[in-house]
Parts: sequence; structure tokens; C-alpha cells
Amino acid sequence: MSMRYPTVSGEIEFLRDPDLPGLEVRASSYHTVAYPKHTHAGYSVGYVESGASTVFLRGRTDWLEQGEIVLIHPEEVHACNPARDGAWSNRMFYLDGGLIAEAAASVLESVVGELVFARPVVRDARLLAMLRALHKSVRRGDAALAKESLLLDCVARLLERHADPRRGEEAEAAPEPRTVRLAREWLHEHWAEPVRLADLAAATGRSEFAVLRAFKRATGLPPHAYQVQLRMAKARVLLAGGMPIAEVAVETGHTDQSHFTNVFRVQTAATPGQYQRGR
Repeated sequence: MSMRYPTVSGEIEFLRDPDLPGLEVRASSYHTVAYPKHTHAGYSVGYVESGASTVFLRGRTDWLEQGEIVLIHPEEVHACNPARDGAWSNRMFYLDGGLIAEAAASVLESVVGELVFARPVVRDARLLAMLRALHKSVRRGDAALAKESLLLDCVARLLERHADPRRGEEAEAAPEPRTVRLAREWLHEHWAEPVRLADLAAATGRSEFAVLRAFKRATGLPPHAYQVQLRMAKARVLLAGGMPIAEVAVETGHTDQSHFTNVFRVQTAATPGQYQRGR
């Protein structure tokens, strides 16, 4: 059974279904919540149910209105927030990269390398209806076959209408700058530890200033904010698995549970407890 939890300025619901291990659904209603720029490990697909919002994505800020769908790549820096002085509600679907890759192999036989969406914001009435049906089906706890069919239909529509295989091939052909690659590797290896710019400079053989500038240019985030995203991704996995919140705080490199709760709330607009209970 799903439950809704109040926040300081709205309502939030997380849905994780054991029949659909590659999917997490988030339903939110907000008035004043402001998300910082952040990332997700997998693909994110969402739509505005009511009201309007701004969306920062691919280096620019645009309006996202009712009925429009936003398509976000893994680790792509973004932030969606309610329009000024306006309430809004949205639905977000977080899709595991493995699920997308498996579907792409069947739906788009020509896809090579990372899948890329042609446009970040689209209007697709059929996909919107399918996403709404999927959300309702998961929330009701329908039969596994029904939910699986809806999910795969959504993914197929997403790939057939909005994927850009050519750009995926180009992305594969353009290697990441060495400095950024080495800095990323260091952060992924030491994500739960205190890291200083001097560590990244030593790992890359560049000056602290050069590392910072190159990293921000390539990822859209400074190294510390990138590390926070790594910690939050791990925290979500541990919370969803039922680990006690205090233990998650320690495992993810936070000084204590209070510190972890504050960081998690800033990043997700929900407390760790709300996220963990939203099954």
C-alpha cells in the first residue's frame, strides 16, 4: 500500500514496486520548494500534472507547463522548481539504465553507445497518457503482468519517438577530458570520505584551479556537489533496502543522522524517513 507524506510546503509520495525493479515513481505537490541543481544515476522522465514549473537542463532554464514531458539523461545536471508564487504537482519516473539499454536493443537496433534524447522537453499526448496509466497501475498494486506491460510500452514509445541514436554515437566517439575522467574516478572511489581539491589535483596532475574549472565545465557541478550526488544515490539504495537511517548516515559519510537528514531534505525535498516508508 502506498502512502502520502506532508512536507513543509506540499505533499510527496514514493512508489517502489518489487514487480518493477528498474523503476521508481515520485508524485509531488509543492508551493515553495526549491531544488538545487542535482543528478540521478538513471534516466528520469517526468510531467507536470498541474500548474507550471521552471526546469534548468542542458545549461538553460525553460518553462515546463501542464502536459509537457521532461527527459533527463543519467548524471545530467538539472533542477525543476515551481513557478514563482504558484503551486504545482508533477510525476517523475526514474528508470534504471539497464532497463533502457535492454529495451533499446530490441526497439532501436541501430543504437550504439549511450542513448540520447533528441529534445529535453516534448509534447506527446500518447506517452503522457501511458505514463499516467503506469503511475495509477503501480499505485493500485495491479497484477505484475499489467504493470510490466505498461512499463515496457512506455519505454518503447519513449525510444521510438524521442531517442536520437546518431547523437548517442557521437557522444560515444567524444572521450571525456583526461582531467575530468581522473577526478571522477577519484570521487567514485572515495565518495564517502572527506575529499579536498588537493586530492583531486594530485590524482590528475593538474592544479587545484585547473581541476575545478575543468570539472565544472564538463559536469555542470563543482566536485563537492558531484560527491553529494554520489552519496545521495547510495543513500537512496540503502534506505530502499531498509537499512536504519542512522546507519545510512554513517555509511554515506555524514557526521551524524541530523547532518544526513538536512542534506537529504535539501536534495530531495523529503526526509530519509519519508523516502524509506514510501514503498
